[in-house]
Amino acid sequence: MINSHKINVSTYQGTPPASKDRTLSGPIYTNDEILELAKSGKAEFWQKKSREDAQDYKLDVAKLCALITSAINSGLYHQSEWCMQSKEKTAKKTSNKEIWIAADSYTVKVTEIDGNGKAFEVEWFLKFGKGKGGSLLSVSNHHPKDK
Repeated sequence: MINSHKINVSTYQGTPPASKDRTLSGPIYTNDEILELAKSGKAEFWQKKSREDAQDYKLDVAKLCALITSAINSGLYHQSEWCMQSKEKTAKKTSNKEIWIAADSYTVKVTEIDGNGKAFEVEWFLKFGKGKGGSLLSVSNHHPKDK
């Protein structure tokens, strides 16, 4: 029998879901708390998919924080939901640890400059939460909305 342990690493005080419904009533985090972390550059690419997207779209922490700031200031809130980072199994497969964070998602339109100096508009989809360690945790994905 596998023992399941759900661990919430976000500052949100709820309990990770027992069912497939991961939606939460939100936004969960206040604008001020997210803007403070983004301004200080306290962010990390938390999930494997967010690290892959960062590489694919040439995002670093500074650009991620700028996009999050734009999303909070002028973007459109989409929804809040629980996001799971991973399942870790021990060698004996007697435990099954699930790491969860409660996240808010937004879309935001920003002007970017291509390699030829030409400006163009990109609509980004961002999903992030506030970790207990005091960082913004970018989860799941962050990418141009049409990707």
